[in-house]
Amino acid sequence: MDNIQDLENQLLTQIRNLLSQINNYVLQLQSLNEYEKNISGNPYNLYNYQMQEINNLISSMKLLISILESIKDYITLYYKEISGNPYITPNIKIEIIGQINNGIKEIKSMIDRLFVEIEILTNNLQRF
Repeated sequence: MDNIQDLENQLLTQIRNLLSQINNYVLQLQSLNEYEKNISGNPYNLYNYQMQEINNLISSMKLLISILESIKDYITLYYKEISGNPYITPNIKIEIIGQINNGIKEIKSMIDRLFVEIEILTNNLQRF
């Protein structure tokens, strides 16, 4: 079991590092927004900072996907851990797996809805 805990801890460290990177992007976005206030009269500089903003946003979304992939790996290890544990009764295993499945379905529905909204937004923006 210790090996699984080590792998789980590595995944948690990876998730924490990814969250830290996202936090850095957010801090950069905040500073870009402050700087944009001061240069709003210069279209060239404004364009450059807006491009930096969108690149940071896209990078943040990619990092979020990486976090979800790490969480998926964590859930896989967790499943292996409980399925091989003789002290967890079959009923409890079924309940745990059911809770995982329900949570994943709820999250999938939230993500699907979010991306539909993003697609609608980008399609509407292209019309301008």
